[in-house]
Amino acid sequence: MNLSPREARNPSPKRPLFQPETYVSAAVRRNRRIPAILLAAPMVIAFAWLRWDQGSMIGWAVSGPRLAAGQFELIVLHMFAHGGLLHIGFNLAALAALGPLVMERLGPLGPRSLAAFLLLFLGCGLGGLAFWLAINPDSTIPMLGASGAIFGLLGFLMRQPDPQAAPVALFSPQFGKAFAEWFKLHIPLVALFAIPMLLGGSNFGLAWESHLGGFLAGLLLCRLIWALAGGRPDWMFDPNYRA
Repeated sequence: MNLSPREARNPSPKRPLFQPETYVSAAVRRNRRIPAILLAAPMVIAFAWLRWDQGSMIGWAVSGPRLAAGQFELIVLHMFAHGGLLHIGFNLAALAALGPLVMERLGPLGPRSLAAFLLLFLGCGLGGLAFWLAINPDSTIPMLGASGAIFGLLGFLMRQPDPQAAPVALFSPQFGKAFAEWFKLHIPLVALFAIPMLLGGSNFGLAWESHLGGFLAGLLLCRLIWALAGGRPDWMFDPNYRA
């Protein structure tokens, strides 16, 4: 067998820790976007409706005093509310970037994988809210936004860097390596998360507590959500394939 000079220098290249998103077919590529679109649609509709009707979405923001007054619907509604065009724009961009990566790991689009994705999003949003409320139980400044839930998608990806492998153990060298390598490979996406906070996240009703809480929830829920979805990616790696 004849080897190219490049292959001779690298006879057995290491498979990267984070695989690039793989497109098996146009249908698979399209299906990976559907769960994010299903979440983005009500966000955009609610934003346009309430901004036109009431001038803002502050009525959907959540706080300890509002929950104590019985406004329990805000537990979910706050995840679909945003403080302005910049806020919703950054969150939709992050959702569009992370959603397909998560779906690649959850398996072919179907009732099971779709339910797993939605449960992950809602679970991480609740985790972000719980962490925020634990630190700000009596805050009169309410919090709103999908950032906690979206950071949870990022936490999920930290636990499962390889779509074909099971989630890595939370306290393991593999997780530390995955975290460092993902950060290095996705600096633009990290900036996408950081810019809104640097521009004044408090003006949006955001807080670092909700981001961190959502991220931690994604880490903790990863294996359960992965198993619920079926524990297989939406494509199968072919070692004989050459692009």
